[in-house]
Amino acid sequence: MGCLGTNSSNGVGLEAVTADNCCGEGSGSSYALFVNNANNCYGINTGSGTGLFAVYIATGCVGATGTGGDGLAATIANNCYGSCTNGIALQAVTAFNCYGYSSGGGTGLQATDGNFCFGSTVTIFVNKYNMP
Repeated sequence: MGCLGTNSSNGVGLEAVTADNCCGEGSGSSYALFVNNANNCYGINTGSGTGLFAVYIATGCVGATGTGGDGLAATIANNCYGSCTNGIALQAVTAFNCYGYSSGGGTGLQATDGNFCFGSTVTIFVNKYNMP
């Protein structure tokens, strides 16, 4: 698909059912990219909102936020990267081969099930597989 959506206020930068190779940008307290399923997408929010939010699956995606939101949030995250300052860099129910980095006092990666995942700080609530 390959698309770009931007918002310089508190609305959604890009919203879609399925996004392939898309980029969402935002600067407020909402979502830079809000999608059911994301493939190879990038969402960045320079404000306090969420960089990339996938209701179901995010694959090969990057999500980043500036001051307090979540970098990337998904039900299932595969091969994804999340970055934040004080929020949660990458949050998922199931995370596989993901990395989350929080440069401030936030959490790097948080998941119920994690497999081959790493982060600046990691919180796995139930199952931790093949991880340090």
